[in-house]
Amino acid sequence: EHGRTLEVEGLGRLEHLLLQHPYHLAAVVLLLGLADRLASDTPGGDFLLEGAADRLLDRLRGDAVFLVVLELDLAAAERHGTLDAVASVYSTENQAIYDGIYRPGARLVSFAHILKSDLFPLAEVLKLLLELGRRTMSSPVEIEFAVVLATDPSRPHKYGFLQIRPLLADYEAPDIAPELLDAPDAICATSVALGNGRMDTIRDVVYVPPECFDRGQTMAIAAEVGALNEQLQASETPYLLLGPGRWGSADRWLGIPVRWDQISAARVVVETDLEDFKVTPSQGSHFFQNLTSFQVGYLTVNQAEGKSRLDWDWFAAQPAVSETEYVRHLRLKAPLTVLIDGRSSRAVILKPNHVDTSPSTGE
Repeated sequence: EHGRTLEVEGLGRLEHLLLQHPYHLAAVVLLLGLADRLASDTPGGDFLLEGAADRLLDRLRGDAVFLVVLELDLAAAERHGTLDAVASVYSTENQAIYDGIYRPGARLVSFAHILKSDLFPLAEVLKLLLELGRRTMSSPVEIEFAVVLATDPSRPHKYGFLQIRPLLADYEAPDIAPELLDAPDAICATSVALGNGRMDTIRDVVYVPPECFDRGQTMAIAAEVGALNEQLQASETPYLLLGPGRWGSADRWLGIPVRWDQISAARVVVETDLEDFKVTPSQGSHFFQNLTSFQVGYLTVNQAEGKSRLDWDWFAAQPAVSETEYVRHLRLKAPLTVLIDGRSSRAVILKPNHVDTSPSTGE
């Protein structure tokens, strides 16, 4: 009812999280079996930008500048002083967590001094923003934020309000059994999906065949997709969009840098890995915010990991309404069935009941 927060320290990947309720500060839950990992004295690492000039590489490629992110253990974070305000110690002897880091034991990022003292009023800030967001958007909201704690007592701490989007919890999520991901009729299946619901009106597919994908021509690919989207938008035709790399990427070398207006008629977006590049889902851009706000299904397929699959051969076998240098547009005789369960993050796209392989008229 009152919401919850998922918190990480540093530039942490979302692997080990702290679940905290802003209205109930005592209700703190450790996720993903951290107790077992702490008991083994291998609590894992922290992801930080290495500050030394001789170890920081600025690499200019296209329009983007990349910073090297080094994986450091918590001992390094403790030396840097970043654990002082956020860490606790886990005692394997007592099976208890003690606030602060001034005793032996495995270090645990618990945010204890923030949640239990007046070091930084995180809970109060979150309560205010969640309530303002709920009133403004007339629905529960999800926000992203970042906090920088000042090391100099004379300087203020900083709270960065990054973005806000509505939580559309009223869409019923279908139950997707794990075995359905391996069904013969599944032409796309993944356990990394966002969205909820069932869609059974999509007949059009716009996709970039892997053999046509050229990293050096992603701007041209985006333009071709945008031209098709304009036609489909004008006819109010929903479609499935899929292709290699990351859609909407600011780095044109990592995917296809489409703008929102270039894919605005898509109802489902699928991005898949390349032979030499694993797709990492992006949830922090305004592009992504538009996807969630307009209830667009968002599927990530990493076939190299063996947990997802995409049947490129099936799409290639379907007749095309139109083909450009990089993009194919299909119009199926019967609609696809798309199932997305946001609770389990599973999604599956099923073949039409009957697919006529004769050339489509495009009508």
